[in-house]
Amino acid sequence: MTRRTTHDLLAQANATLPDNTSELITAADVRAMVLDILDTLTPVYGGIGMTGSVPLALTSTPIILPFTLNIVEHPPDWVMDAAAGTLTRNVPASLPGVVSRFYLSGIFFGQANTDVTFQLFRNGAATPWRGVQAGRGTGRGVSAAFTIIDYTLDPVAVYDMRVSGVPSNNVTFQNVTFIGENIHLRANTPPPVAGGFHLGL
Repeated sequence: MTRRTTHDLLAQANATLPDNTSELITAADVRAMVLDILDTLTPVYGGIGMTGSVPLALTSTPIILPFTLNIVEHPPDWVMDAAAGTLTRNVPASLPGVVSRFYLSGIFFGQANTDVTFQLFRNGAATPWRGVQAGRGTGRGVSAAFTIIDYTLDPVAVYDMRVSGVPSNNVTFQNVTFIGENIHLRANTPPPVAGGFHLGL
C-alpha cells in the first residue's frame, strides 16, 4: 500500500485502469488501486494529554507546555512524547509534504488581566499561529480551545505548544489535550498560503 495525493491517485487510475475495451485491466491493478485509496484515506493522528493540574510560572518568554500522558499515536507518521510536550510528524516517502491539523483544548487559572498566549512551534521555531486569553482571577477557570492547519515540506516536523504570560504570573493548567492529524493532500504543490491557518482561540 502507498499513501498518495489525490492527483497521483487519479494518474494511477488513468494509467492502470483503462476503459478495458482491450481487456488490459488485471486483478492486480484493481487490488493495488483499492489498497492505495484505502491507505491514502485512512486517518492518521496522535495526541498527548494532561492529568491533574500543572502549575507554571509564566513570563513573556514562551515555554513548552508539559503533558503527562500519550493519548494515541500512529507511528511512524505520528510519534508522541508527553514528557517533552512534543508531537513528531513524519512525512511518508510517497508524499511531497503533509497538511496537518492541530487541536488544543483545556482550562487554565490565572490572575485577572494576565494575558496567556498559546503559540504553536515547529522544529523549535515559532509559527505565526497563536491565540491569547486573559485570566479571570483566583478560582475562575478560563476555557481555551483552538484549531490550526499547518503545511510543511519538512520530512520530519516536531511540534510543541508554548505558553507565555504578560504580566509575569503563576498560571495553572488543567485537562489540556494537544492533538495532531494529517489531512489528505490533493496535489504535489503547496497550497496558495504556506504555513498555516488559525481558526480561533
